[in-house]
Amino acid sequence: MRRLRDIFNLIKLPLQVAVVTAVVMQAITFGLIANENNDIEKTETTRSVVFLQHLLTHLQLVTLQGSAGTNAIALKVESNSGKFSGPEDQSFADGIMRTMPDWHNVSISPSDCIRLVSPIEGNRSALGYCLYSSANEWKDISLIVKANRVRILGPYVLAQGGVGYIMHRPIYLENGKYWGLVSAVILKDQFIAPL
Repeated sequence: MRRLRDIFNLIKLPLQVAVVTAVVMQAITFGLIANENNDIEKTETTRSVVFLQHLLTHLQLVTLQGSAGTNAIALKVESNSGKFSGPEDQSFADGIMRTMPDWHNVSISPSDCIRLVSPIEGNRSALGYCLYSSANEWKDISLIVKANRVRILGPYVLAQGGVGYIMHRPIYLENGKYWGLVSAVILKDQFIAPL
């Protein structure tokens, strides 16, 4: 028994050092892992912030394009007392579309039925479509018409095919009479492109 006690006394100090070393190493490891996790969280937070800033910038740019384009057409309709259907008006709408590269098309809807669309190619099937023919869509549109507000609505299944969001701008003539809408369509994938 004494021999066992002597052996134990011999290994007692190295064993204590080994246990303390193991505990310290474990603490250092947990500290490093916690620090690394903190660094990962900071990196992920930074990436998320950058992504959200990119998304916000994209949405602001797209909205600005649509707003400027629909506003230009609305002003032309208003200044022409509601006349907007001739070949020169098609050329004007085509020119406006060139300033809206993210948007799929723009349409002019006197009395809420599409009479002019640009570009005409790929969107011809939208001509003659009356916005009130879709109860869900018209419910949303009628609210913005009453409030005389520009809004992006959707997503909707589009008359010309596909799914998209639509910016509607009500047009009221100088006499205060509601004329119709100018609308710009952006395909869903283009609208949420950064996602």
